[in-house]
Amino acid sequence: VTAARVDATRRAGMYPALVCQAVQGLRPWPQSPSPPPSPSPSPPSSSPSLLPLSSLLDSEHGCGGESDETPEAPALETDLAIVKAVATGALCAMREARAKGLGFQADGANGPFPSGISVGCDRSGAYLVRMTDVEPLIEIENEAPFSAKPLVYSAAATWIRHWWNGTARKLELVDGKTKHAHLAKVLARYGTLNWLLFAWPEDQLDGDEILRLVEKGVPAAARRVRTEAEEAQLQQRWTLFQQTAFVLLGPRRFEEMQAQISAISSGEITPEECISRGKYIMCPEHEVLHGEFSSLLQLVFGSA
Repeated sequence: VTAARVDATRRAGMYPALVCQAVQGLRPWPQSPSPPPSPSPSPPSSSPSLLPLSSLLDSEHGCGGESDETPEAPALETDLAIVKAVATGALCAMREARAKGLGFQADGANGPFPSGISVGCDRSGAYLVRMTDVEPLIEIENEAPFSAKPLVYSAAATWIRHWWNGTARKLELVDGKTKHAHLAKVLARYGTLNWLLFAWPEDQLDGDEILRLVEKGVPAAARRVRTEAEEAQLQQRWTLFQQTAFVLLGPRRFEEMQAQISAISSGEITPEECISRGKYIMCPEHEVLHGEFSSLLQLVFGSA
């Protein structure tokens, strides 16, 4: 997020508006959202057209609308990019409003609502997210920890989860995985949204941690800061390991290994679980390779 502007007022009778702008790092705004509940947004202009979340995601049928067919990868990516933009923008706006002593109720009763979050883009193609609360925000204590709980428990998040439930049925998920390899690759890129799609427990919804997860793609870990030389050496080791692993494991097992690593970043599994699963992928043929895999994961995600 390169810029955020919050307009919040305490005056009675005025509805506060939370505005987060320039959510970057996502795919360009689609010319034909899927499903198309309303006319497609016009090309980016100086006054971007914003569409409400309730019209961009079909909460009843999921990705692809009323069609029961498995959605195409571009349509799935479009919908997930919108969810990511909403999640990032909402959290940034909530954090900025909190700095002004304002916020949503912990149970999400006063929003945000699916009709109160709009998404569009600027001339560069970066997403814009506007949150307009339809009920007054409440005053909160500055000492209160910043939490993603109000967003996760809100009507907007419930709308998103209904969309996901409909989408998951079309993806034919089994144990969280789809048999469609091209769609599995799309899902792997958005694993950092699991806290929202699956409503993580309250004790795992620290606002700063969640925002870091969404923006950076990796969980915050208490680890020693490495020097530039150490980072360069680690990067060389990692590159060599990947090249060796691809040759020894072959494309199928290499892709499975990459999927397990992505699951760490999404918070689905711990590094220790990934190391354990890696043993089934690499051993007994490649014990040495697994040893390097274990050592690298401990360096990257551990306390080393």
